[in-house]
Amino acid sequence: MTEARQTFEGRTFEAENFSNADLQKRDYSVCTFSGCDFSGAKLNGSSFLDCVFSNCNLSGATVTNCRFRETAFRGCKLMGVNFTRINQLLLAFRFEYCKMEFCNFTGLSMQGTAFTECALRESDFSGANLENALFTGSDLSATVFANTNLHKADFSAAKNYFIDPSQNRVKDAVFTLPEALNLLQAFQITIH
Repeated sequence: MTEARQTFEGRTFEAENFSNADLQKRDYSVCTFSGCDFSGAKLNGSSFLDCVFSNCNLSGATVTNCRFRETAFRGCKLMGVNFTRINQLLLAFRFEYCKMEFCNFTGLSMQGTAFTECALRESDFSGANLENALFTGSDLSATVFANTNLHKADFSAAKNYFIDPSQNRVKDAVFTLPEALNLLQAFQITIH
C-alpha cells in the first residue's frame, strides 16, 4: 500500500524552517513561500505549480524528479543545487535576483528560462538548451557553457561570462558592450 501524497493549495508559508526536512512527494499548487529555510531539504518527487519562493534559502536541497511549473524564485539563495534530475515535463521556472552558485543544469531543456539580475556563479549549463533564455543583468563568473544552445538568448547587461562561440550555438543571441568582448577570449585575441 502506497502512502497518499500530501497536497497543499493556495497556502502561504512564512519564515518556516524546513532545513534538512523530508518534504518528498508533496504537491504544492498556487503556494507562496516567503523567508523559508529549505537548506538541505529533500524535495524529491514533489510538484510545484504556480508557486513563488521569495527570499528563501534552498542551498543543498535535493530536487530529484521534482516538478516546477510556472514557478518563480525571487531573491532566493540556491547554492549547490543539482537540477539535472528534475522532471522536465512542462518545466517552466524563473529566477530573479537570486544568489545561485555551484548549481548544475547540465543537459536540461530550459527554453525561455529567465535568470534576471542573478549572481549565477560557478554553475554548469553544459549541453543545455537555453534557446530564448534571459540572463539580463546576471553575473556569470566561472559559469560553464559548453555545447550549449544559446540561440536567441539575451545576455544584455550580463557580465563576467566566458562563452566560446565555436563550442556553443550563439546565433541571434544578444550581448552588450563592453562585456561582449569576452566572446573573443576563446580566440586568444588581444584588443587595445
